[in-house]
Amino acid sequence: EPGEHYFSDGLPLELFTDAKQARNTELRQAGSTLSLQDIYEVSHEDWNGGKNTLKVKGSPNLGNVKVIMMGVRHKDVSTVSPGPKSVIVWLNELRLTGINEEGGWAANVRTNIRLGSLGSVSVAGSASSQGFGSIDSDVNSRSIDNIRAIDISSSLDLGKLLPEKTNLKIPVYFGYSENRATPKYDPLNPDLELDETLATFGTKHERDSILNLSQEVTRRKSINFTNVKFEPKPDAKKTGL
Repeated sequence: EPGEHYFSDGLPLELFTDAKQARNTELRQAGSTLSLQDIYEVSHEDWNGGKNTLKVKGSPNLGNVKVIMMGVRHKDVSTVSPGPKSVIVWLNELRLTGINEEGGWAANVRTNIRLGSLGSVSVAGSASSQGFGSIDSDVNSRSIDNIRAIDISSSLDLGKLLPEKTNLKIPVYFGYSENRATPKYDPLNPDLELDETLATFGTKHERDSILNLSQEVTRRKSINFTNVKFEPKPDAKKTGL
């Protein structure tokens, strides 16, 4: 019956990524003799009476898989008697199911602050999460990053902070912006989620270091002084009677 076969109920791809994650964790252990070129083998005990084995070597990436080959073999040829054999293999259909279609969210905020004759300050911020996209966008078109952005700009006349008798005008513009993108997937292992990779590190310092290396951060700072000048006041004219 097809229902008795290994693939009939689906093959979770997490089996492969979990095996690679376990291998990477063991690689980082102190005193480990394991290397990327070694074959890391784990048994999957949920199906087929624990007879299924997963093997990982190198740094495979499920996102790069283009061809899948399926075959049948007998592991222990010494137990097979010579002569013709009769085998029935069902390869009916292979398809990908269970795609994550979870949506995301986005928000924008902006405020302007007037500081009287001194000038003004403007602050804007935006955020969007993984899975955010337009209503008509498909799964592959949606964002796979958590993005946080802030923009601060100010236009001030610093001359207003000096005694009035100085008669100085010091217009200054200051701008600061930061855009921080945190990827959903580990940049070094694109088929592993970054949160899952961070969870395998034991200390907060290690997790913060990996997170900072994974994020893409863009900062811009600017300060401009334009049309700085001294404006002397004309002497008051004296009038006599």
